[in-house]
This record gives sequence, structure tokens and C-alpha cells, in this order.
Amino acid sequence: MVVLLPVSVWAQTSLSSNNYFGDNAVWSYDEETKTLIIRPDNGEGNTQQSWDMFSNTNIKVLVSDDMVTTDNVLSFDIYSGTYTSVGQNGTNELCQDYRFADFVPINRSVNITVNFNIPHTLADTYDIYLVTCPIWLKNDYENIPQEEWDIRPYKFSVSVIEDGSGKPQSLGEFNSQGMIYDKDGHIIVNDTTYLGQYHFNNAYENNVVIQINSIVSSTLTKKYSREMLINSIMLKPQSNTSFGVLEDAEHVVIEDGIEEMNYAFGTHGFQNLKTVEIPNSVTSINDNTFRNCTDLTSVNIGNGVEFIGNNAFYNCVRLTSVIIPNSVTLISNQAFYECRSLTNVYCYAENVPSTAQNIFDSPLLNIKRKATLHVPQASLEAYKTTEPWSGFGTIVPLTNEETGIESVTTEKKAESFFTLDGKAVDSPQKGVNIIRMENGKTKKVYVR
Repeated sequence: MVVLLPVSVWAQTSLSSNNYFGDNAVWSYDEETKTLIIRPDNGEGNTQQSWDMFSNTNIKVLVSDDMVTTDNVLSFDIYSGTYTSVGQNGTNELCQDYRFADFVPINRSVNITVNFNIPHTLADTYDIYLVTCPIWLKNDYENIPQEEWDIRPYKFSVSVIEDGSGKPQSLGEFNSQGMIYDKDGHIIVNDTTYLGQYHFNNAYENNVVIQINSIVSSTLTKKYSREMLINSIMLKPQSNTSFGVLEDAEHVVIEDGIEEMNYAFGTHGFQNLKTVEIPNSVTSINDNTFRNCTDLTSVNIGNGVEFIGNNAFYNCVRLTSVIIPNSVTLISNQAFYECRSLTNVYCYAENVPSTAQNIFDSPLLNIKRKATLHVPQASLEAYKTTEPWSGFGTIVPLTNEETGIESVTTEKKAESFFTLDGKAVDSPQKGVNIIRMENGKTKKVYVR
């Protein structure tokens, strides 16, 4: 059992577009217990940041009302949508999603300042990028001839203010490209400007400000725009891990309410991961989720997961036991391939899940032959005659202690009945049920 100490730092992830864990989630990391906790965003804790921390090794800090302050700005509004670009040959279409904040100066003669306030950035050396959109994107480009578009680029300086010192450290002066085309002549919406490399010393404990200053002189207003459309600041840590210090995490707890498991932990620096807790709210563990987590020894899959994807636990060579809940109906290719230390597989599914034949295979070892498969008593013969389950060296029924199931007696008065997935029913159904007794306690019962 993982003991979680109180944590004070939460960061919000921009997961709605990437859908790695369903809707927006927040995470915390306890360095003492080496535990990463991922939970739904319920508005508690510090959720000022928007972190696209699951996109390769980049941390993408999106513009939001909570984390941007400005000077000489009349207003800023956030826009999003989809842009369709037609290539120069008139046939190829390129559809791109866009998102930007439109920073409008208080008048045409002043330059604006935009401060990205980034609390608790992980200490590391980063390559820093500014992602902007060309000024024409806010206009009605579909009804205005291209030669009349406002395609002025931006001219700006960038500074970093660390430790609340108020002393800017300059990264230099830059120009955006304005209008960019790909090899087929499509207009590229996002313009990414490399700002240089910077080392944050104690940034995990202190706020960091990345300051963008428009520096358009009065003689350059025809060439450059003082109004700016900004998408994000992007930081790429040099430690080659999405979480920087979190590469040392040994335990991951996914809290109830998280729906998706699309993040590839093994390829993002979590090779030291030892245990995983997956709640009942998760319905699918998708492809490669824990692939190459070579220190993983146990995983508890919640009773809501229906699908386990390709290579989900591929090469988890120290995984000794796995619990597959009753809800699982499909296990895909090589889901537990090369899990050569498996000794016990507890499968609670009363209906034998549909599986690929190679889910427990290894090129060198017969993993199934040395492992024990534990299944419901009523389904024992079905597992013994269905590949690949029948290949286990030992197949035994789950004990009452393992199932937590009690017999139904007329002496105990039941108040309400639920199926294993939590749906209320009028009376116990055939198979395993959850029953709430009149004293408030709940029990699992098996009805023949």
C-alpha cells in the first residue's frame, strides 16, 4: 500500500485536446515517497498553470487568464478554431487547429508587455520557444483577397525573471516570420520562434516570469505589428523527461475520476516505476502505456477497465503479479509480452476475455507454464479450454479471500443492490453483486 504524504504543489495539465487522461487533470509529486498522483481537476490546490507536459519532452504553457499579466494592453481575448489551407496547386487541403490570445495595445503608439507567470517550474535547463499566430488569422481571411491580408510579423524582446527578484535576464530580441508556407504551399498557422536556452536554478520552489515586450518603433509600424496573437510559451527540458525530477518516481496513483490511460510512461522517463494503482473510473489502458517500465512489480487494475491495448505492459520484466478485473472484455496484442517474472495472474472476468494469442508470450521463456492463473470457480473450465489462458501451467479457482465474496444469507437484511460497475438494480443479479446492508456496510456476494 502506498502512503501519500500531504503535497502543496499541483499543476494543471492541458489534457482536453490530447486526451491522455480524459478531461483536465492535475498532478502532484511527493519527493519523499517518490509518488506521482494524477487526479481530476476539482478546483483545489494550485491550478494556475496549464502544462502540456505529456507532449514528448515539451512543457507547453498556454495563455490563460490566470497566468498572464499585461502592460499597455487594452484587452485580450482567447480564440480557437480550425483553419483550412489550400495548397498552391489548388487541390491539397491542410486543416489545422489553432488557439491564440489576441493582445490589443491601448493605442497604436505604444508597445505591449505580456508576462507569463509560471509558478513552480521544475529546476532544469530548458530550450525556450514562443509560439505565435500570424496577425491575419483574426481577420475574415475567407472573404478578403490574400493580397489584402495584414501579414505583418512581430518584433519583440524576451526576458526571464526568476526567484521574484524583479531583475530581468535578457534572452535577446527576435522577429516572428509572419507568413510561413510548407513545401506544398500551405500556410502554416503556428510560428515557433526559438528564444534560446536558460537554466532555472531553484524554479521548483519559486515563481518564474517570462516577459515578452513588443519593441516596434514608430518608423517600423508598417513592417511590424504591435498587436500580437500568442499561443504559448514552450519549454523543452534538457533532462529528456517530461517531468524533469519525476524521472525518479517509483509509484503512480491514478485517482478516481480519471477516464483515460493514453500516456506512455515507459518512454517518458519513468523507468524506475514500481507500482501503479488504476481506479474504477478508467475504462481503457491504451497502447504502450507501461511499455518498458522495467522496474514495475505490481499493478492493480480497477474494476472499470474494459480494454487493455497493444503492448500495454510490454517488457515489464519485473512484473510479478497482475489483477485483471471482471470488467475486462478485450486484451490486445502482446499486452504482457516479455513479462518474464509473472508468477500470478488474477483474472476476475466471469466471461473469458477476448485476447490475442500472444499476450503472455516471450521469445525465450514459456511465461504461462511457470505462472498460476486464478479465475472464478464458475468459469474454471472455460479458461482451461480457451487459448491462450489454457496454456498456464496451473489454473485454480479464486478463493473467497481473494474475491472478497460472501454467501447470501436470509439473516442479513440488504438495503440496496448494485452491479460490479456500480449500477443500481432492484434485486441481486446472477453472478457477483455489491450489496449495501441496512447498517451501511457493503459486501460482495455471489448469486448462483
